[in-house]
Amino acid sequence: EGSSDLYAATFVIDKIRWIGDANEALAITDQLKPVFERQQPHVHGLDRWNRQRVPFFESLNRTEEALKLWRQLAEAAPEDVNRQTRYADFLARTGDAASGYKWLRKLLDGDAQWTDYQENEIRSSYVAMLNEQGRVDDALTFVEEWIKTDAADQSAFGRYLSSLIF
Repeated sequence: EGSSDLYAATFVIDKIRWIGDANEALAITDQLKPVFERQQPHVHGLDRWNRQRVPFFESLNRTEEALKLWRQLAEAAPEDVNRQTRYADFLARTGDAASGYKWLRKLLDGDAQWTDYQENEIRSSYVAMLNEQGRVDDALTFVEEWIKTDAADQSAFGRYLSSLIF
């Protein structure tokens, strides 16, 4: 038991994702919850289980459940930039871009000590959201502020040049 049953459960979920529809995959994933629950605390079983469920909610257009889960995952791991930016992006994709920007701004303006890489990931997500909304002038202004920071890397300058061209 332990890691072998977690491996088996994850394997089943990964396979059903490709051969079943999202409703079936979600139902099977939900049936496997006890396997994830009985894992040792350091394995973060329920967290893994929830990460498996999010794509099914998304593909079923069960937006409220997906949003709730994304927020829960982001709040459970505030140091995980990937979760933070994916939550903000999902907010924007589901029609609440203002909350997505606010979430990312809170990360940048907060007390967290991000590495330069992490800060650039957050800023890249912010610019991508602006561009996806066609807010090119706002994207340019944001990138101009970004390149003045110590964290700015070559991607910031690349985005700056792209913003000037488009």
